Amino acid sequence: MDSVEVSRWTQDLGEHLRDLSFARFVQISKCSVCKDITVWKFTWVDGLGENIGEQRLYPTQRDHSSLPTKVRSRLEAADRVRALDPGLYAVAVRRLLETVFNEQGAEGRDLYAKVQDLVAKDRLPSMIADAASRLRELGKYGAHDEEIEVCKDDVPAIEDLANAILEYVYRAPATIAALEESVIERGGRITFDR
Repeated sequence: MDSVEVSRWTQDLGEHLRDLSFARFVQISKCSVCKDITVWKFTWVDGLGENIGEQRLYPTQRDHSSLPTKVRSRLEAADRVRALDPGLYAVAVRRLLETVFNEQGAEGRDLYAKVQDLVAKDRLPSMIADAASRLRELGKYGAHDEEIEVCKDDVPAIEDLANAILEYVYRAPATIAALEESVIERGGRITFDR
């Protein structure tokens, strides 16, 4: 784990308090499991001897605040196995999707039927349904002893497709609602052309 100081400054806190010295660092670390790197930015306060204002710069973090608790839990479980085993990751993402579609009130005995139910109810567009179908199939490859295995090269596509579904179902509606609320609070309004 290497840290590089990128800036330093002193903050004048007034005549009755001592001045504090700050240093901003960028830190790069490499995961011992997946070998991926993570880049952090943090500020060190010399007088206090502590780190404040830590922020992950890479890979960027997605906002999970609009996800229901159970969906967030399933996503975190999938993320924990992503670097360990691509097949397990595909299975965990399939489980995540089942939770998402259950939360959306999908009916059916299996994931395929649930996706088709939401499409029939006009709650999922065909592109998102296609993404779910691909993830469902990869989850089956990950769960069973098949000739074709889920490989490390599949992981970014699995992650992207799962995030596209989460974006459509949860994040985009939350962003739209927040934007609309902000505009209304400022005395404006937003109309939707359909």
